[in-house]
Amino acid sequence: MSITTSRRSKESQWVPSIEGKSLSVHRQPKFHLRAGNMFLHQSGAHLQPGRQYAWLGTVEQAAAMRRTFSAAAGCKAIPQDEFSLDEVTP
Repeated sequence: MSITTSRRSKESQWVPSIEGKSLSVHRQPKFHLRAGNMFLHQSGAHLQPGRQYAWLGTVEQAAAMRRTFSAAAGCKAIPQDEFSLDEVTP
């Protein structure tokens, strides 16, 4: 891992390194938290049927959501770009 400094806050933060290249927190892959066909709402309080207003974050943030919110405890991290046939309505 490498340390980078934000220009705005001048605070150091740890950024994971992939193949020797560090990724900005904003460029890391994003995931939805899902339990079956239901998505975790962005508030973390409940599950909802669609991706609109669904929670989206990094793997580390997903782990923190599972620890913090009971609704997220049983959810799996699903990549944001993964296409799901469950969402297609005829």
